Amino acid sequence: MFVAEKMKCLFEENKVSQAQFLRETNTSKSKLFSWISGKSIPSANNLELVADYFDVSMDYFFDRKDRFSGTKNNPDVGNSGNKVRGSIPLTEHEKEVDGLNKLLAEKERTIQILMSQLPAKK
Repeated sequence: MFVAEKMKCLFEENKVSQAQFLRETNTSKSKLFSWISGKSIPSANNLELVADYFDVSMDYFFDRKDRFSGTKNNPDVGNSGNKVRGSIPLTEHEKEVDGLNKLLAEKERTIQILMSQLPAKK
């Protein structure tokens, strides 16, 4: 999910004024305001423009804090991660599935952005 706050932070951390950014990138003030306020998400091309300007990856703008914290029963997980021994409470299982679904949605969004960057086939 796009996190507008991260864009705000880039301006502050890099001591770049929004006016300077607008001049140097030829971006409209209304677009920038819309992105920073979270009212809209920049297109892949615009997101790439901002990422390049601040020298960060496009992935920087997406929330990647959903991580899995394990379970209360600490099941024994094999080396491949495919074999789990021990009991996992249903509530932990549901949290894990929810986390995986969120991660999948984020990965699909990243793929869509990257696919939109590919040159058109002739």
